Amino acid sequence: MTDPTKRFMTKANFLTIVTAMKSKYTNKNAFGRVAAGGVNIDAEAESDTLNIVGGTNVTVTPDASTDTLTIAATDTTYSAAVPSVSGVGGTDGLITAADQEKLNGIAAVNGIVKENGSGTASAASASDVVTLLGITAVNRATADASGNNIANTYATQSALSGKADANHTHSGYQTQHTTATASLTTAGWSNDSQTVSAAGVTASNTVIVAPAPASAAAWAAAGIVCTAQGAGTLTFTCTTAPTDALTANVLVLGGGLMLYSISNDSPSVMSVDKSYAAAGDTVTVTNLTSSALPWTLNGVSQTDLTANGTVTFTMPASDVVVAEAILLYSITNISPSLITINKASAQAGETVTVTALEDEDGVAYWTINDVEQSGGIDAGDSATFTMPASAVVVYASDHPVVIGPGESL
Repeated sequence: MTDPTKRFMTKANFLTIVTAMKSKYTNKNAFGRVAAGGVNIDAEAESDTLNIVGGTNVTVTPDASTDTLTIAATDTTYSAAVPSVSGVGGTDGLITAADQEKLNGIAAVNGIVKENGSGTASAASASDVVTLLGITAVNRATADASGNNIANTYATQSALSGKADANHTHSGYQTQHTTATASLTTAGWSNDSQTVSAAGVTASNTVIVAPAPASAAAWAAAGIVCTAQGAGTLTFTCTTAPTDALTANVLVLGGGLMLYSISNDSPSVMSVDKSYAAAGDTVTVTNLTSSALPWTLNGVSQTDLTANGTVTFTMPASDVVVAEAILLYSITNISPSLITINKASAQAGETVTVTALEDEDGVAYWTINDVEQSGGIDAGDSATFTMPASAVVVYASDHPVVIGPGESL
């Protein structure tokens, strides 16, 4: 070899170099770039290091002895989200993908009725809360089905619009249409006529009658016609009595049966089993007290209710009022030149006031039903007594000795 830059290499020398290179670059198959979230992380040197860092709710746990790297969530327990009610309560948690999609779609909601009017509400974010207020309050009844006062149980509130007056009542409430069937038996025909029961029918309401489909052919062949109606009955006539039992379908139009109101003016001592009834219905009144109870129906005195007892009456074709009977006893003043009395009648237990006239010398003595009362009454002054359960006569005298009616000194 004449080139001074080159040297002769033996086979042994070559194998030594190859072995050394293999030892240096053993297991060098590796990624030179890591892509994450659209960002490329390139190795800056042959032995560069990629650092793995735990983020929010994520932990990274290396184990050099086992050459492992464990990535885990810090908190893996979540319960379902609980919504708040009127801004109160509620807890954070998971929602379904479907619910999230609904929230994502809320951009604006129009026509929301607010507390004092209407307007448009727009969502401030994809998870904003929209509160719909169709009616801010509901007008509730002040009496239950038995007429008991419940005004203090349920607050009476008014609807936004279309509400009735607070004292609004119904009179002669019309019922809805009703249906019934009437059965025409073969044995029921007499002189080509038959009267059968039909619920809801009256002598004056409007009734539509037709044969049931299965009876139509025989009905037509017999020439059947409904010719009269009464309280709960229909009368049919025929040209030829049918040999089969037939069925009629009956439609009773509303307006024939009227419902009338029943008002209970004394719910603390008596109850009524219904608030509306049709003429002829039976209405039950119950005494809620443990003593006999006088009562009135439309202002007319009725037989006293027994202690905790009941009584019934037949509903008339008009509204009615039931109430505890207030028994008033007369008060007779036979000395009007000396005294005045503040009422001419009173209930047992009421306070009655007797006043001596100012332009007189006053009352030295006075009696109630001839029973002397203690102390006189100075002119312009008053005295009281409790009304007994009977009529009373009040007498007064300006003398120091009580003089009864018709007596003289």
